[in-house]
Amino acid sequence: MSTATEYYVPHAAKWPIVGSIGLATFFYGFANMLNGYSIGKPFFIAGIVIMVIMMIGWFGDVIRESESGMYSGQVDTSFRMGMMWFIFSEVMFFAAFFGALFYARTFAGPWLAGDGGGGAPMTNVILWDGFGYSWPNNGPAGIGGDYVPMGWFGLPLLNTLILLASGVTVTIAHHAIQAGDRKKMVRWLLATVALGFLPSKGYTIGESFDKTQEQWPKVIQYLDYPRMADVLGASVIEGVVQLDNPIGTAYPKLWKPVAFGPEKHIGYALQWFAVALTLLMVKDDPNISSSTHGELIHPAVPLEPFVLEEVSAGQFNEESLTGVWSMLTVSDGPCDEVCQKNLYHMRQVRLSVAQNMDRVQRVILIENNDDLPEEVRLQHEGLRIVSGSTEQLSFLLDQIKRAESELPLVSQAIYLIDPNGNLMMRFANDQDPKGMLKDLKHLLKVSRIG
Repeated sequence: MSTATEYYVPHAAKWPIVGSIGLATFFYGFANMLNGYSIGKPFFIAGIVIMVIMMIGWFGDVIRESESGMYSGQVDTSFRMGMMWFIFSEVMFFAAFFGALFYARTFAGPWLAGDGGGGAPMTNVILWDGFGYSWPNNGPAGIGGDYVPMGWFGLPLLNTLILLASGVTVTIAHHAIQAGDRKKMVRWLLATVALGFLPSKGYTIGESFDKTQEQWPKVIQYLDYPRMADVLGASVIEGVVQLDNPIGTAYPKLWKPVAFGPEKHIGYALQWFAVALTLLMVKDDPNISSSTHGELIHPAVPLEPFVLEEVSAGQFNEESLTGVWSMLTVSDGPCDEVCQKNLYHMRQVRLSVAQNMDRVQRVILIENNDDLPEEVRLQHEGLRIVSGSTEQLSFLLDQIKRAESELPLVSQAIYLIDPNGNLMMRFANDQDPKGMLKDLKHLLKVSRIG
């Protein structure tokens, strides 16, 4: 219990200075990392280390001062009020996010499409002529209509049950604290953490976040549901990490200065909600090229209408490259060793995506039917063999050359075309096919089309 009767004012205040240095170092490194400078990462890590040292030292001082009887009841009340205002700021933080989402969907989107009175039609003409509003957007190829909402029975139901169950276990742990039963408190708090918030939420974010959603203005990218999931997921992670702390402090052997018991657990009682600062930890990386193995064609290039012939199957045009992900390679004359290696890699990559095989097709462009030997065809069942006149092939190949004009010159590459018919990625013929497989698996996972 506190023994002081006056409001305690600390004498030396070194930790705010240390914290300021840590924040400045953190953001200096973070800004340089965003701009691709190698100096950024060391400063970023150093800033995190300084902030961790600051928190351990500052929290330790507060604990020691409290245990020394320096804090009066008024100080205890101020701690509680501070935490309450912190929770209020968290509520306002998410209110701003969801309010902005409501504004974007209800007002800004329709206005951008020219819907509504006043100057809305002129807004459409000036800012984005021809834009048609629909929610959600479906990636670089266009706007709206192709995404399939996640069903309620699977992951959403599981996360709801986890949330409700964790609320029960953390409440039981709280009652155990009030009763002075530390062992029971630790068991139920461990159960709360073990319920799987971290892996479950991480999987949820991976399922719901689509890095190809860059057709909308950047402000919308920060307001869509997957972005909300990022922030909420970081909040949950922060809450679980903070809840780990009382498990250690419950035993004096692990942290002797702390008397964690029935009368001193306000931090634990409110810790579940103290997550607003996690916004600083939310990573925004809209540039997919930083995490791909192939060479990204950015922005993706929609293929113009063309007409070719598929061997033994009739006409092959731009519509033949929609609805599924397409791996395409071009044979310069007879299919040589490099060409056959490309076909082998395409086949193995498609086989490796297992249950998603039907979402991927393989296409080879040849000029003459004799360019692909019969024995090679037999090895690649399901391969779409496409040919045409020199003029027809040149029209399509010229489109591909223009799309990759800013990339290093390579020959006989493998191209990836998305289900909307956009040429979006290139893999060199000497590239490790494992990288191509990783890229394709990621795209199949986040894609709601094809």
